[in-house]
Amino acid sequence: MNHLKAKFRVQGLNKFKNWNFFLIFVFWILGIRSILKTKAAVFSDSGGYLVGNTSTSWGNISFTGESVRAWPTLLFYSLTNSLDSKIFLQTVLYLTAVSFFLLVTVAKKRNTLSLVTTLLVCIMFLSDNTFQWNGYILSESTTLSFSLIGLSFYILTAIRTNHSAIFLIVGTLFFTLASLVRAQLLISMIIVVFGLLVLKKNKLLSFIGIFSVLVAFGYVSFVSANINETWGKNLSQTTKNTVSYYFLTATETKNDALTTRLFRSLPPDAPLCLKSEDSRAPFVSAPGPYVFQSQQYLRCALGVQWVNENFFKFYSKFLLQNPIQIFESSRTYMPDSISAVKYADIQGPIPSWMGDFWETGSNGGVDTTPFYSWIFLSMFRIFSQLRKGADIRLFTLSSIWLGMYISLVVTYLFMNAETTRIAVSIVYPLIAIAMVIIFNGSDKKVRIKNGKRRI
Repeated sequence: MNHLKAKFRVQGLNKFKNWNFFLIFVFWILGIRSILKTKAAVFSDSGGYLVGNTSTSWGNISFTGESVRAWPTLLFYSLTNSLDSKIFLQTVLYLTAVSFFLLVTVAKKRNTLSLVTTLLVCIMFLSDNTFQWNGYILSESTTLSFSLIGLSFYILTAIRTNHSAIFLIVGTLFFTLASLVRAQLLISMIIVVFGLLVLKKNKLLSFIGIFSVLVAFGYVSFVSANINETWGKNLSQTTKNTVSYYFLTATETKNDALTTRLFRSLPPDAPLCLKSEDSRAPFVSAPGPYVFQSQQYLRCALGVQWVNENFFKFYSKFLLQNPIQIFESSRTYMPDSISAVKYADIQGPIPSWMGDFWETGSNGGVDTTPFYSWIFLSMFRIFSQLRKGADIRLFTLSSIWLGMYISLVVTYLFMNAETTRIAVSIVYPLIAIAMVIIFNGSDKKVRIKNGKRRI
């Protein structure tokens, strides 16, 4: 009897011998330690994310979009008072999001590959170039966290038989919060939810999924349109879309063939002053596109008004007629998603040589290998496994990978400045998913082939 009790006691203790949990614990310790040593960084537009009516805080929370910034970041920041407490709180959300992602994907497994994946994910999210977004007052940290939590709930929807509808709704809720800041994440939401509905083949879940996505899409579109119009009420009279136009048609860019092609595609009914070469902003030289666009209403008011009213229709038609623009934009800007930049003064625990695995353009040079390595290795893994028949796990992860990849492409179709910052909430979840696919993508227990599950 004593022998049996000892045996069961040992078996019970063995369940807790999971080094993945230890790594997550260390991840928290190092993350908290890093942010406590960091002073909150503030930039010229940080005030738009802070509620108030002063020179340093001029944002307002509007659930309908009558604001220059989407409300999720402003609402989150309003939970605390000091700037340092705000970056601490968003770091706690960040650490929670990464930990939740690991728990859903690999942390509960007890094998070498899951340990490698957990270690790599933790290192990436602690490396200076990634972790720095927690150190300043802007929207990147919270949006990244919302995105990561949302896709984690989508994974739970696929792998759990109970409460799938709840997981689906919560996942869509968090993706909606992220999409209010980065509307291109709606693409990921639609692709992933569609994949889940094909996978689960449940009528009630299908109704809930379609309804929730339609509501989310409608709400994000409504709020984004109102924010766009709110921008047009400022002194420059330029909407948010028009600001993008002046960046996308600028000179001195990384690829002027792209901006020139768009500029020369203006239709005959566009005002003549908009078509003149002096209506293109210099990207590098003063005044730069942002200051340039603020001056254009005085020089070419009809042009500003035309772009305000016609940009989306004109640009959508242009992309349909020039698909090469999509490919060239992706090739030009996507590696910059993880380029070496310095916004906040983070002194993290990860050596720079480790951080280089998730960083392009380090040491003053341009090295796209880290970005393309994670992209192509995960693509190879997906295709090699799909040839054998897709299992539930790989099918879900592949849907997420595809959605995030397309969202990243769309990001650069609408903005070519601060390419690293605008991609944060998309590229790091994409690479995290890529690492899970590469090392832990397949689940041999349940496969899907020819539309049917098989053991």
